[in-house]
Amino acid sequence: MRKNLFDTLDAKEEYLNAYFWEKILDLTKNDFCLFIDDAVANFLSEKKDIIKEQYTLSKELTNQITTLTKSLTTNLIFLITVFVSKFFIDGLSKHSSTIGNISLYLGLAVSIIYLLLFLLSGDRKLHTSFEKKLKLMVNEFPKLYLTKDNLLVKLENNITTPELNRLKRIENFSLIMYSIIIIFFFIASVCSLIEAYL
Repeated sequence: MRKNLFDTLDAKEEYLNAYFWEKILDLTKNDFCLFIDDAVANFLSEKKDIIKEQYTLSKELTNQITTLTKSLTTNLIFLITVFVSKFFIDGLSKHSSTIGNISLYLGLAVSIIYLLLFLLSGDRKLHTSFEKKLKLMVNEFPKLYLTKDNLLVKLENNITTPELNRLKRIENFSLIMYSIIIIFFFIASVCSLIEAYL
């Protein structure tokens, strides 16, 4: 309004006529509408960006879950194959079960290696990096964007947190499965050693 008033004053028009004040009012209304339109457009654009960021994070979580699940499935299939091969080898060589026992030791060694790779590669703690990203988004986005509503909290609770919880469950399940398989192969190896000495 100040700009419009000074621009109009510079035009050297009569200041007391109705047309002068009507012109200032119209210019101010138009500028205000443009300002509001820009603010609304920015607000909607920022909400769209926030939603897009949350969905991107959720998609990354889903991809990590899929990768972890495929890796676990592949490793389990291999270890089950190693275990079943012991019986197949024992069936072929009826005189000595040494070769079959070697497959149990191999299974034990490979399952320990899988567990170590799972722990050392960071797959056990994947969720922590996503939790940090989510916390950063929730804490910093309100400072960067105009939005002051519950949008971030709603998106966090409805989109990202369920995927994060799924990732934690898959990580825990993987750790449990690798541990169970190690225990299983250890017990089977000890039993085959005892059987060999009896």
